[in-house]
Amino acid sequence: LATLRFKHRPLLASIAAPSIARCHEAGAQELANTSWSFSTLPFTHRPLREAISSAALRRICADFGAQELANTAWAFSTLEDLDLPILEAIAEAALARLGAFGPQGLSNTAWSFATLSV
Repeated sequence: LATLRFKHRPLLASIAAPSIARCHEAGAQELANTSWSFSTLPFTHRPLREAISSAALRRICADFGAQELANTAWAFSTLEDLDLPILEAIAEAALARLGAFGPQGLSNTAWSFATLSV
């Protein structure tokens, strides 16, 4: 749905609700993918974004790889959401893993922080 930019609000709300309840079970890739997916849609679900942020903060330093960090940074910047705790955690984790970032991940992460003027 995200790739097609399909917005069916009842379906998206129905997906968001159980996603919130299960964020604490999700791994780094699932959190990054969900964050990315909802950021590409013309549908804002703040409770889901907050649940993803909370779950990601607990895992970002230990579990997030370069791809998850870049995707999560991109998602939050696309939403123009200045969530400083998550952005600071992404920045610290990215610094520790710079060697693992490919060119696309580096540029996406740089763009994300530049977009939010962080």
